[in-house]
Amino acid sequence: RQTITLFVLFALLACSMAIVSRKKVILVDTHGKNLIFRTNSPADPDARTYDLELVFSYMRDEAAKNGVAFPETFTVGTYTFLDPFEPEHRGPEIEYFKAHPEYTLINKIITGDIYSPTKYANNTVKLMAQTYHKWNNDKLDILVNRMHDSLLAQGDIPKVIFFHCVAGEDRTGEVYGAYKMLI
Repeated sequence: RQTITLFVLFALLACSMAIVSRKKVILVDTHGKNLIFRTNSPADPDARTYDLELVFSYMRDEAAKNGVAFPETFTVGTYTFLDPFEPEHRGPEIEYFKAHPEYTLINKIITGDIYSPTKYANNTVKLMAQTYHKWNNDKLDILVNRMHDSLLAQGDIPKVIFFHCVAGEDRTGEVYGAYKMLI
């Protein structure tokens, strides 16, 4: 019961958060002219808008900071970790991508785990790490490999890929950590 209460409270808090934050836009990886970033949600829940131009300007800055050229023209692939309990962010995003069919939106609900690995004995953690692919409900290995394969696929037009949840922290951080460990 306490877990459900905390989940609902978190979902309500997440829905009230502001639009994309400059400090949350992080260059994750590059291949050729393709780039992949992590960020928080570009949706403004109060205005019910979705501001990818702002995200792109932050991505340009982040790429330059890392000595990477940001393409002038590009296609977009977005992995969103928003869930149905975040309609203030999800609604504007869905509408934006309906209006921009040239861009790709892939929705993947990330649930994480309610127990910290620090709560388990070391031998249990080792066993869990060895059997991760069997019990991991988020299937991060599959998701991360799909994202990386997309990054590696070179086309005529460079690709800018980004992934996000509302705050750009927990779910996004989980995927970012998995990407860094697996790739």
